[in-house]
Amino acid sequence: MNYFKYVILAFYLVFSFALNAIVMPPINVNINNVEFTNWLDQYKEKATVIDELLYSAGIEKPRQVYLNGLVVEASPYLLRHAVNPINWQAWSDKALNNAKQKNKLIFLSIGYSTCHWCHVMEKESFVDIEVAEFLNQNFINLKVDRELQPAVDAYFTEVLTTVKGSAGWPITAILTPDAKPIWIDSYVSKSDLLKISARLVTIWEKSPKRLEQVATNITQQVTAPSSDNNAKWSLERVTQNISDTLNQLDVDFGGLPGAPKFPSEALLLLSLEQYKINPSNELKKKLVVWLDNLSQKGIRDHVHGGFHRYATDAFWQLPHYEKMLYNQALLIQVFARASHLLERPDYLDVAIDTLAFATHVMRSPEGGYYSAIDADYQNQEGGYYLFSRQDKALLSKEIKDAFLWYQFKDKELFAPYLRNSDLPPIARNTLRESRESLPLPHIDKKILLSWNALFVDALIELYFVTSEHNYLKSAEQLIEYLEDNLIVQGTLKRAVYLDTAGGDAALEDYTYLAQVYDRMYIATFNNEWRNKAKSLLHNIIGDQKLNKKILNVNDGELISVDALFLSLSERYRYSDSVIASAYRKRKKDVQKAYLRAPISAFSVAKVFSSAVHPVGRASFAQGNGMISIEGLPDTTPYLTIELKPGWHINSNSPNQASLLATSISIDGSAIDSSFYPQPIEKKLGFSEQPLSLFDEKIKVRLPSYGSWLTLELQACSDQVCLLPESFTFKL
Repeated sequence: MNYFKYVILAFYLVFSFALNAIVMPPINVNINNVEFTNWLDQYKEKATVIDELLYSAGIEKPRQVYLNGLVVEASPYLLRHAVNPINWQAWSDKALNNAKQKNKLIFLSIGYSTCHWCHVMEKESFVDIEVAEFLNQNFINLKVDRELQPAVDAYFTEVLTTVKGSAGWPITAILTPDAKPIWIDSYVSKSDLLKISARLVTIWEKSPKRLEQVATNITQQVTAPSSDNNAKWSLERVTQNISDTLNQLDVDFGGLPGAPKFPSEALLLLSLEQYKINPSNELKKKLVVWLDNLSQKGIRDHVHGGFHRYATDAFWQLPHYEKMLYNQALLIQVFARASHLLERPDYLDVAIDTLAFATHVMRSPEGGYYSAIDADYQNQEGGYYLFSRQDKALLSKEIKDAFLWYQFKDKELFAPYLRNSDLPPIARNTLRESRESLPLPHIDKKILLSWNALFVDALIELYFVTSEHNYLKSAEQLIEYLEDNLIVQGTLKRAVYLDTAGGDAALEDYTYLAQVYDRMYIATFNNEWRNKAKSLLHNIIGDQKLNKKILNVNDGELISVDALFLSLSERYRYSDSVIASAYRKRKKDVQKAYLRAPISAFSVAKVFSSAVHPVGRASFAQGNGMISIEGLPDTTPYLTIELKPGWHINSNSPNQASLLATSISIDGSAIDSSFYPQPIEKKLGFSEQPLSLFDEKIKVRLPSYGSWLTLELQACSDQVCLLPESFTFKL
């Protein structure tokens, strides 16, 4: 055994010399020699990547590297912390069992690669020897990349919100050995971290039951039922909540009042849906103010394109400079849909410009889209996007005057935003060219399944709005990439990083991908997509880890997976008894969860308040029929109804009074019968008399006037008639 130790020692000394650094185990920790050898092998492969990650966070690579077990992980956030002197472990059953066996408190840190305050805390505390010695001696130290383990992050985000009233990252927590929280906060200074953790260690050693009771109290608060035990579910309650929310919108700047201001894409989509249902001028004004500010103020990058994560002020002016893939995807969808519903072609330009940015900067050579771009740049928050006074002085007066400029905090740094929507292309190109010599900020090159699925959805939305097939082709190519790289032996994986697929797919991965498959079915009427969507729904229903008890239906940064699952299962329940049963149960659970916390359950409210259809397209008859509007806006519009063999709809004048006539109204007025095609007369098994029908592909020429089309129809097979269905489209 001693001989083996000497071999290991010689190995890592030679290894250290080759890498121009002394590589050691975490400080004051005994690490198994075989395990440390594995870490050294991994570090040899990833040293260049880790060096780049440290540099991008403004952390100087130490001459003496303390290597920990995170080096084996496929995550830029975890790899950056793999050379901390703290004995970090990734969150896992093995690590949690270790804490139980040793009866040690858990020190938990949750963050992500492009998080500004995560960088700050790492520089202040996690590379610090004093902090490392104390944590290694007294805790099992766990690191979580929130983007790889969304369920863990969601739970502790809820704990932090319950305890502190708000949440943010990093999340810093101390847990009992069975992983129950006894203290939690966000960013914590080095001095506070040492003081708080030392106090809790002392209490744990002397009186562990005190901390166990604290943990029990916090856990009960998080899982407590609604305080309004008499609350009853009703659609009227949902409608009133929607009305109250829309009435609270900021009439001066858009969005929810106050600061910080997030784009709130789920609320935007709900608002657009409400405008579609009831196109009032009041709501249109609020939406226009909101979207104009998003597209013209500082939260949008007017030089390179794309949107920053949120604004730190109440005016959309001063952004937090992170760029997240999900923001780009959701805002492409929002602006594309708004361009159609609000008749604003400039909004479509915003969507297309955002797509161009994401494709140019965030798309990997293999075809997937990277997760995020860091806010920090060479130790300056937003440094990549800011112009010094000297930089501005080099610009011509015409270029400078094309923009308005705001000063970043109290520093001599400035960022441009739009003076008006008619920005000369030369002005933008000049500023962009002035930045081309600079290296890009750190890009988190982790490719997440769910976020890429959102991006597919954005491409499909652009296809629905423009009818341009290149967007549909791009969507199909991205789906092909996801299937090739994130389905391993029939199992979905969470992410791809460094050419390795890893992590179990989460509920949001299954649900967002199912949503994309369903939307592709609506776009193509190809049964292959419908079958894939149904298969994923069955996977969710059959997997206990995925088919969880719903705790929270509120939208966060992403769209509620519970809302999407409910919407999808509602559409598939008619033709699948397993999905039908799951739908009924999930609907009750969602209703209960909504009553508990309806504050930001925008997507759930949208599902309950209306039937959501893509622009100009919808499926009906349990997927056996497809509706599309063609010819808009340049030629004579047609409503096309396509049916699979064996299915039909009643004509506009059926022979039996009990059957619902196909009816098309524009702005509330029924179109003349002359617009409908000639029906066929056909006798079917359930009727002794011939019926007046439309089948196969029906085209209805529409009058060239009006804003809204309403279609009512009833689909039947040769054996049975389904319930009538109704659809509304913006013309």
